Amino acid sequence: MIASNSSIEAKVGNFLIVSLEQNQIEDLARSCGFVQKRSKITGVIFAFLLLIETRQIKPASLNELSAKLGLQGILVSKQGLDNRFNDAAAVFMHQLTDRALAAKLDRKDVLDLSVKFNRIMIKDSTVFQLPESCANKFPGSGGGASAAGIKIQYEYDLKAKGTVFLQTQPAITSDNTNYLRDIRPMDLCLEDLGYITHKHLEEVIEKQAYFLCRLSYNASLFIKKDGQYFAVDVDRIIRKMKNGQMMQLPVFLGGKHKIPVRVIFERVPNEVAAEKRRKLKSDKQNKRKGLTLGRLAFCDVNAYITNADEDLLPKTLIRSIYSLRWQVEIMFKTWKSTFNLDKVIPMKLSRFECLNYGTLLKIVICTKLFDYYKTILWNRARIEISEIKAMKFLQIIINQITLTLLSANPRKIDTLLLQVLPTLACKCVKECRKGRKTPLTILRQLSLA
Repeated sequence: MIASNSSIEAKVGNFLIVSLEQNQIEDLARSCGFVQKRSKITGVIFAFLLLIETRQIKPASLNELSAKLGLQGILVSKQGLDNRFNDAAAVFMHQLTDRALAAKLDRKDVLDLSVKFNRIMIKDSTVFQLPESCANKFPGSGGGASAAGIKIQYEYDLKAKGTVFLQTQPAITSDNTNYLRDIRPMDLCLEDLGYITHKHLEEVIEKQAYFLCRLSYNASLFIKKDGQYFAVDVDRIIRKMKNGQMMQLPVFLGGKHKIPVRVIFERVPNEVAAEKRRKLKSDKQNKRKGLTLGRLAFCDVNAYITNADEDLLPKTLIRSIYSLRWQVEIMFKTWKSTFNLDKVIPMKLSRFECLNYGTLLKIVICTKLFDYYKTILWNRARIEISEIKAMKFLQIIINQITLTLLSANPRKIDTLLLQVLPTLACKCVKECRKGRKTPLTILRQLSLA
């Protein structure tokens, strides 16, 4: 049984006070123009209403939201509430979310893993469709999809800091214009192909950091011999490899400006290769363009490139380390399954933005708490907690704390926080499937390599 600790509750309590301090919220509401005169719906009431609004199959109607205000003694018509969902309200909720993102827990703890990298950075995006009323600000891809859609760019430090960056943008925005920019020496950037550009990889190297990403089939690889560059015949290499075999080569990536990298090939089992080919053929774009025999044969391997040497990233751990990218997909899953971020009904744009930022505000707060408690439990007891289980529980706690703040009963907050650590340790442990390693187990292997 993991006992709670007064210093832990104090740090969490201070973080929540900074994020949800009522006087500061009111000041922000006035500076954004949301509050201009005395009103039944203050900045705090509006923000807390959206924070505790738990989106189910669809967001709450104006009637349901006004009824919730009635429970707090605030009587307002649905039309009066609708009028408060305006551009100033959207700016207010946006800035409140940004402030929570910038707020820091008073913590010096990092995961006790002895990994050589400063941070392990993952960036990805998630997209969902919106009502057509949002198309002017958030145009979608059209065609078989909606005319409106939103993309959320997300940066996450798997080792220590948790959420680093979060931004909303139109669904049609290309990922390769949103590559990681906050790169520091000794960072390891686990990159997706959608974000990779030659310029970006050069920037990672210039900042004395490292990247690990998949190799695109169309990438140009060269070896250097006697001062001359010769193209690497990837197809020939793959044909000669046997199932389970791994090999690596020091090569140069690119055409005019060549980047020195290490390429790692891993021959996959026949059934895995067949499944990769099936997915490749089912893709709509590939159906239009057609697939070469070489591209289909490329499914026989996992192929990666990195500028880290064997001592930093052993080839035997490359696939496991790159699989850590899946953690951001799990976070996106919690956003949509636990917080129902993608559940949107037809409504005016400003109301959608307010509801969206209210949900993102809760996600940011819960994620920061998750990362803090994850670190505490791993360092104390080598317990790894599940994102999905923990975020469901933390959402309930944040709802209760928000209601407690409205009732001005701070002692109850202390009581709530005392329950968090032991509950996470007991009820939210990550399950390890047979033959699979958990993320922190993978990172521990890296530290021992």
